[in-house]
Amino acid sequence: MRDEKTEEAWWVEEFAGVSLGDPRRTERLIEIAAVLSKNLHASLPQAFAGNPHPLKAAYRFFQTEAIDPEDLHEAHHLQTLRRCQAFPLVLAVQDTTELDFSHHPATTGLGYTKNRHVRGLLMHTTLAFTNEGVALGHLRQDVWTRDDEERGKSYQRKQKESQQKESRKWLDSLETTDEARAFCPNTTFVNVADREGDLYDLFAAPRRHGVELLVRAAQDRRVRHVPNEDDIRAETSVLAAKKKAAKKNEEPSEVARLWTVMTSKKVQATWEVELSRRGGKNARTACVHVRFCEVKLQPPKARAKEKAAEIPVYAVLLQEVKPAKTEEAVEWLLLTTKPVLTEEDAVERARWYAARWEIELYHKVLKSGCQLEELQLEEAERIHRCVAVYTVMAWRLMYGTMLARAVPTVGCEGWLFSTEWKALYCAVFRTTTPPASEPSLKEAVSWLALLGGFLARKCDGHPGLTVVWRGLARLHDLTLMYQIFRPDS
Repeated sequence: MRDEKTEEAWWVEEFAGVSLGDPRRTERLIEIAAVLSKNLHASLPQAFAGNPHPLKAAYRFFQTEAIDPEDLHEAHHLQTLRRCQAFPLVLAVQDTTELDFSHHPATTGLGYTKNRHVRGLLMHTTLAFTNEGVALGHLRQDVWTRDDEERGKSYQRKQKESQQKESRKWLDSLETTDEARAFCPNTTFVNVADREGDLYDLFAAPRRHGVELLVRAAQDRRVRHVPNEDDIRAETSVLAAKKKAAKKNEEPSEVARLWTVMTSKKVQATWEVELSRRGGKNARTACVHVRFCEVKLQPPKARAKEKAAEIPVYAVLLQEVKPAKTEEAVEWLLLTTKPVLTEEDAVERARWYAARWEIELYHKVLKSGCQLEELQLEEAERIHRCVAVYTVMAWRLMYGTMLARAVPTVGCEGWLFSTEWKALYCAVFRTTTPPASEPSLKEAVSWLALLGGFLARKCDGHPGLTVVWRGLARLHDLTLMYQIFRPDS
């Protein structure tokens, strides 16, 4: 059985390969990760409670200027790529979140966010997910501070190229996904972005074979519709107009707006999408109409001098049928470079986009579970280094929780130590004798959820990340007591 004393812990695998200029720094990083992994919700003083010397060493580590925050992720990124190699399809989901530290006014190096009263950092992460929603790890993560001198200059953004603007983060993520494909030649990567990532330059960027894009449209772009056989048969009026124009030696314009093209098409499929609980709204099932076709994106008029080429993509429109008056109707217009030729293809692309919600759960784990915004460090650069460690902790929590859903029968000792699941079992079932064999991961996660307040009713479904991290917050103390009373276990 897997035991912490005899076998390398997961944080060793994720951090041991970093190059920090001194092996003692790597050893210190592993020690810090070992403590934080068992105290996800705690501040640094709480996590190192009773150990003033390791706490002081941790503070020294995070204030070491020679340590580049990006280097702290080096080994984890490599481990993520190795996990990706085992899957034919990986969703590289990217998203941005704000880290609010305005309640720590003594911290220097912070910048403005969307709210002018909020001081903090911005973080853009690309997480790798399997088709079943299991988080495999970070492919890329960037943390930065906005320059106060740039505030109020949004009117200048259209005059700059994407590489000169903050929107380069979407292109950087795609470039990283391209590199991941080179490392995993048998894996297809789909880079998924929300409406903020709807950039012409993103679709125009070069991509390696086996790298695709899936972006929710925000711009009502000019497009050229590519009709299929059904469209040709149905659009008799359009054909008649072409013949009439031909007699006058005029070429009718085929360029139209994206939403106009998609809403004018007939419904090609109906699908029920499961919407997770979010924003104070309950989970629900939405019935949506699906339309899809190929279109060619036209370059922005402001860039006409570049004579850029039109870009062929596939559009998928999902619109909810008769939504309840109290609910916001579902309407997704997705653009993808992956061909959509059948109803099954269209529904699959929609499922891929639905996985984007997982990265928002990841941000919730960081802020609510790991209490990331409660870090009290004197400089933003020190927060950068600390964030690099906590984000791996948050990934690990997601990994175990979602893996329990995807592969429920796998043993739990790939995620918990033997002493941990034994202590967990004894606490939940009020016994002093744990079973001889390890339970499944699904069982272990459900027990953790019970510790975190999960009611486990039939209508409750799978336990969520919130109740699991609450259970993990209690598990460390339970394991410590278990080891005290059973030192030979």
